[in-house]
Amino acid sequence: MLSQFLTDFGLTAKEQKIYLALIELGVQPASVIAKHCKLDRVTTYKHLKKLSAQGLLKTYYTHAIQHFGVEDADALQRLLE
Repeated sequence: MLSQFLTDFGLTAKEQKIYLALIELGVQPASVIAKHCKLDRVTTYKHLKKLSAQGLLKTYYTHAIQHFGVEDADALQRLLE
């Protein structure tokens, strides 16, 4: 059901895979997300930045390394309204 919802929202298959991985993994750097999704790091980073710009993800900085995570369950709901 969530995959269909994300498709209707306009996310590509790769963006959905990344978003769902972050729900499962929590806050992670692009390299961990890429490995989990079996995508190259550059492609993953590009999609992470797009999802972040849409307000679906939040960017965190730890020791000058970017980490990404799903902001909260309500973020998706707010964007739909």
